[in-house]
Amino acid sequence: MTSPLTADLAAFVTGITPQSLPPEALEVVRLGFTDCCASLFAGLPEPATRTVATLARASGGRAESRVLFGAEKLPAPEAALINATSAHALDYDDYAFSNHPSAVLVPAILALADTCGASGARMAAAYVAGYETWAELYLRESDHYHAKGWHPTATFGPIGAAAAACVILGLDAGRTRNALAIAGSFAGGLMENFGTGVKPPDLQVSDSAPGSDPLQLLRQPTDPDFDRADKAWIARGDQRPGKTITIDLKGSVPVD
Repeated sequence: MTSPLTADLAAFVTGITPQSLPPEALEVVRLGFTDCCASLFAGLPEPATRTVATLARASGGRAESRVLFGAEKLPAPEAALINATSAHALDYDDYAFSNHPSAVLVPAILALADTCGASGARMAAAYVAGYETWAELYLRESDHYHAKGWHPTATFGPIGAAAAACVILGLDAGRTRNALAIAGSFAGGLMENFGTGVKPPDLQVSDSAPGSDPLQLLRQPTDPDFDRADKAWIARGDQRPGKTITIDLKGSVPVD
């Protein structure tokens, strides 16, 4: 019997190591990080960045992750929130399979890596895990998400960021499965809100980064009853039930 989708994804994510990455995947990682950082700097003076930064700073908390590549540090979720907002504020960030993956993945990876001293090689592996998990889920739907009214970056971003976070933290398959299932509850984002004064593309993309990184939840012991992929959100968009996860890193959709 084919194992549930969430468990398959967890097994895939935990199998990704810095040593397992082919050169083709590393080129995508380099491009994604470079593009995101450049877009982040461009978004620094934008009103959305300033507003979110003010709100995030008001939350207080431990100074553990760098904000906007400066000396200031905030708790990891708040740092990821600000950085992701700045990276997507101008909509210049990369675009792949109808999504903006790097503006979600890179801020989450950098913020979490700051808390545990993760190496650049581990951050690269985390990006690949998040990117491939995201792509696998997105490509299971034959119809175009935007046409259905969904903003796919905000829909899949939390799950991709959770997969990346699991690699940074070195979680086992059980805890990774839990994290992916938890992240599914943070999925959302409507096309109907595009173009409003709230500028939801910024808010939806940035919310994917911290929302999928509940550190305390990720570190909890495995709950054998937590995974219900046959009823979970992850399975709702799957048009190919029972399909075994087979992801070829060399076959990744390149970041534009």
